[in-house]
Amino acid sequence: MQVKFTNPNRNAKVDFSYMVIDLYYGNTLIASQNVEPFSLPRTIYSLQVVNMVTSTQVPLPEPDMERLQKQLSYNSVEFEIKGVIRSRVTRGSILRLRYSYRQHVDCTFTVNGPPSGVLTAKYCKIKG
Repeated sequence: MQVKFTNPNRNAKVDFSYMVIDLYYGNTLIASQNVEPFSLPRTIYSLQVVNMVTSTQVPLPEPDMERLQKQLSYNSVEFEIKGVIRSRVTRGSILRLRYSYRQHVDCTFTVNGPPSGVLTAKYCKIKG
């Protein structure tokens, strides 16, 4: 999966120091991944590859299993991503001002059924 991060700020770079992304189907956590820290210069965006590896050992409750089979028959499967991102902005060269903040990300997205898995819809909320 590729995740887009942006820094629209024209005056400062952003350091992403902590990031955890969890993948859910219904209320069941099926994969989790930490993302290595990275920085974004001013007015730049970056696509980061996040490998979400799940296992066939993750049991789905019966209602979720039925919903998954129904969604597969319609060729449209819905997942949810929840994440926590901690970032820091440093401004100024002489008088360094640092702002740290934590954001909570909640995204719902729909993909085609296997084997293609093409993204067909998405909706994200970010709380800071």
